[in-house]
Amino acid sequence: MKNPVRKYLRLGLHLVLLLCIASINCWAQEVNKENESAQITVTQRQFGLDPNQSLFQRVGKTPDSVLAIFRDAGMSPKPFTLNEQDQQKLIDAISILPPLHQSVLKQRLRSISLVTDMPNTALTSAVNPDDAICLFDITIRAGILNQSAAEWLVEKESSCFNTEKSSFYLKADVGDITAIQYVLLHEATHVVDAALKITPAVRSNPGSVLLENATPFTATVWEDARTPTDRYKDDGLLTSPEVVLN
Repeated sequence: MKNPVRKYLRLGLHLVLLLCIASINCWAQEVNKENESAQITVTQRQFGLDPNQSLFQRVGKTPDSVLAIFRDAGMSPKPFTLNEQDQQKLIDAISILPPLHQSVLKQRLRSISLVTDMPNTALTSAVNPDDAICLFDITIRAGILNQSAAEWLVEKESSCFNTEKSSFYLKADVGDITAIQYVLLHEATHVVDAALKITPAVRSNPGSVLLENATPFTATVWEDARTPTDRYKDDGLLTSPEVVLN
């Protein structure tokens, strides 16, 4: 007959072991959080980011590093000065960002700036792309300050079509949201994505983000940055013929 005392002692030892393992895991996670927090603080100081500043206080001159990106691409955007109305539009756009975005931007966003003569709508660029903890700058084309989201979307999407001599037109109904609200939310989401590593990092070669580099969010959906897995492939969507409205 088996000794019941020995059985319960063995069970107790197993429970103690499991509790020790759980405690070690919790401790390791806390250490990792503390290490990451310390790294963020060092990086913020290195690149002049004050996490106690409000996001609107970070609106200002476009950093030289961002202007260099445009110059290297043959572009020459010019600085834009916000008037009181423009400032209020930007304050409103910042205020409606979700709590997660607000929290991440507080730690990772170095600057927001607006320029003219910018060919695209906005750019989110990494301040220190080769570091483990990245900070970001957001640059926005000032022209959208006077557009609703619907106006901006119609303008942007219409550029995909040849509408000459066509009776067709595009229309967007997205409610009362302004273009700056829509665009700032979009760009802020890039920062959240990169900071939380929701999708794989895309550097100079997007096609290099292969399945083995996938995150849990992308692993079963994408083969690389441009190709869905077989489950989600649609031959009709993988081609992009020129569309002419007539």
